[in-house]
Amino acid sequence: MGLVLVDAVTAWAENTLLSTSGFLAAIRPLPTDPTVEIQIIDNVQRQLTAALDRSPARIGPRLLSTGQVRQLVADAVPVVLGSAEFQQAWKAALSTGHAELVKVLRHHSMLLTVTPSGLDVTVSIALEQLADQAGLPRQLASNLPADLPISVTLIQNQDLHRAAQAVQLADDLSGVLILAITTLGFMGLLLARHRRRALITGLAAVAIAAGAARLIIAWGQSPGSRPIIADVAARYLVAPLATNLITIAVICALTAAGLIAARWVAARPDRYTPSTRTTSPKDRPSL
Repeated sequence: MGLVLVDAVTAWAENTLLSTSGFLAAIRPLPTDPTVEIQIIDNVQRQLTAALDRSPARIGPRLLSTGQVRQLVADAVPVVLGSAEFQQAWKAALSTGHAELVKVLRHHSMLLTVTPSGLDVTVSIALEQLADQAGLPRQLASNLPADLPISVTLIQNQDLHRAAQAVQLADDLSGVLILAITTLGFMGLLLARHRRRALITGLAAVAIAAGAARLIIAWGQSPGSRPIIADVAARYLVAPLATNLITIAVICALTAAGLIAARWVAARPDRYTPSTRTTSPKDRPSL
């Protein structure tokens, strides 16, 4: 039972944390998440307001109020985040960040690009593109900096530590775990006196353990435990593991239920078998 859950964690570490394609598949939709989008809008608004305040002759405050800046950013940022240019830059930043993440998880990095807060990814938004989408006056846009850097913490340090433990487990057991599970399972069935009962019990135990592990993950992802963007990123990264646990629980539960049903059907007397009792001469009707 325990080895099955360990195998799920190992597969998740290999296919999500250590795989660039798996990492990108999990994290790439992050900027378009509604909660994250609001945080990015707030970030852009603060930086744009500061840039307007620093503009020559303070033309920014004279042309746009804080509320107008907020509305312009709220209209423009979702379009920019969905653009091909931003998606390409986001993918490149994630690929670079993942390369550093693998070094950190395997203790091959001296934290050269990982900040004290964790793994940060920075993508610059071209203000020319933002100004076009927001409809900023040309006079104003020409006095703004070329780019606004958007930096987000994807994984906090405490989560990096937990992920490093999972990766260490994956590195140690990935080559022998499936063979060990298969071998021990067959040996257990061969040594059991009541093999069907032992198989049903084992499957039910795995289903319960997988369901409990999924509940623990959900509890660990309770809101407020991390900054919003890091919290959403953690949910995206752990989603494949949570899905695997649910799949394991459902398959084991259905298999155990099928075995129980088959045993129950086999134990029932067949009510439709015709009687083979022969009639005696006394029972035969007389002519």
